[in-house]
Amino acid sequence: MGGIVYMHGGGWSIGTVFQSDQDKNYRTFCKAFNLMFFAVEYRLSPEHPFPIPFEDSFAAYKYVVANAEKLGLDTNLIVTMGDSAGANMAVGLAIAAIERGITPPAYIIGSNGLYYCDKYNKFPSWEKLHEHAPREAIDGMVLGFTPNEADRKDYRASPGYAKPEILAKLPPTMVTVAGYDALRDENLEFVNVLRAAGVHVTSTIASISWHGFFPAFAEGAEILSQAALLVKKHFNEEQ
Repeated sequence: MGGIVYMHGGGWSIGTVFQSDQDKNYRTFCKAFNLMFFAVEYRLSPEHPFPIPFEDSFAAYKYVVANAEKLGLDTNLIVTMGDSAGANMAVGLAIAAIERGITPPAYIIGSNGLYYCDKYNKFPSWEKLHEHAPREAIDGMVLGFTPNEADRKDYRASPGYAKPEILAKLPPTMVTVAGYDALRDENLEFVNVLRAAGVHVTSTIASISWHGFFPAFAEGAEILSQAALLVKKHFNEEQ
């Protein structure tokens, strides 16, 4: 059986797997994918800055892989998935797995990701759609996660900066973003980087939604169904 390793959003600084809305989301994901589900409770910044939230998440991923037989899990059928900061880590975990010699995920799903800690606020949509994003809060979250500016170029904070030869080894990836998300153009740039590296990417835009739409809004439910079908198709091809 396959499984999903999921990292929640919250700018690396807020959120927990024990939130009632998260529990509702997790049940929705389980129903849609019909896979085992592992929600990661990672330590939060600013008390635990870079790279602690990432390394906590990687430790959870590594545990799942190492204990796959005990869990009844096929290591060739694992998805890393997340929203916002969690989407960043879903990609970063796959990169780290490749670099560190751990079985990488077979599929990646990222929603509303913040993929570049150094330039997320340099894209046109950041200015055009500022009313749909708490920009000062996001700035504070990124600063809390990466107080050392040099760390923002590390792939564990900005996965788009991984070596092209490593990016080329990533599995099929789905990147979904809301049309009214201030991070929209950053997501589209990240899609271009992955495609240039040769990654098979499915990119979707929820045209009338904003950050946090997945899976709660109607468009999020539609994209979730699409993601589940893509994963199922890929897993069938892998078996």
